[in-house]
Amino acid sequence: MQQQGWRTSWNVPKGALKGLPGQPFDRYRRKQIPLALSGFHRGMPAVAMQIDFKYKGLAGGSGRTVYSTSGAPLNSSRSVGKWESLSVAVVEMPAPVPELLVDEKRDWIDDFGSLLSLNRSRGLFSGGSTAEVPVINPETSDKWNSYYVYDADPAYAQAVFTPQRAFWLYTSQKGLPKTSGLGCAYFRLSGRKLIVWTVRQLSPDGVERLLWVADEIVRWIPPAAYQDPAGIQADQQHVPLAQVQAQLG
Repeated sequence: MQQQGWRTSWNVPKGALKGLPGQPFDRYRRKQIPLALSGFHRGMPAVAMQIDFKYKGLAGGSGRTVYSTSGAPLNSSRSVGKWESLSVAVVEMPAPVPELLVDEKRDWIDDFGSLLSLNRSRGLFSGGSTAEVPVINPETSDKWNSYYVYDADPAYAQAVFTPQRAFWLYTSQKGLPKTSGLGCAYFRLSGRKLIVWTVRQLSPDGVERLLWVADEIVRWIPPAAYQDPAGIQADQQHVPLAQVQAQLG
């Protein structure tokens, strides 16, 4: 990878993430960090890591009721342990900006059920989305999908994340090996932290792509965001990224 001089750490304790609360680090309660990289990007501290989340999913089930020999109905599905890998890059910015999360659609009822049975984290609970931003193919005008913006002032969200940028972000992982995952990219602005992630295992090309996406997202931030007092408030929940790097080993 081009980030020469980055430090590589294996099997990092999950406590290293305490300085990075919220999405995507709190996706599930059970997690492990098999690989982490620490260094500098554009002169600022940066880290990249793979986070493996363990959760309970449903397996089996035919869609019909199954009865025991005594005539009592049985659930034909069973819960099994599953793993989900995220590739995450975190870049520290020179000045803080307000909170803004671009993620998939969330349903608080599903989150509550997942908290009880599927190992979802309490950190996922939040208010409703600020905006739905459609992913539209500019060549055909077909709607492919949608992103959802959370935790942001509507005017700020509209200034940062337009439908044109949604399409760019959605296709930004194109060309990476399909064997490592098919996830599109998501991001979060939080104080001085810019966090970009996708659902796939970490690879050298994947790290390069996440940092490339981060560089583009920085260009989307309006100058007024750096003057907003909400940026300082958002930054108070985090520790300097240099401290996180030390925790990663």
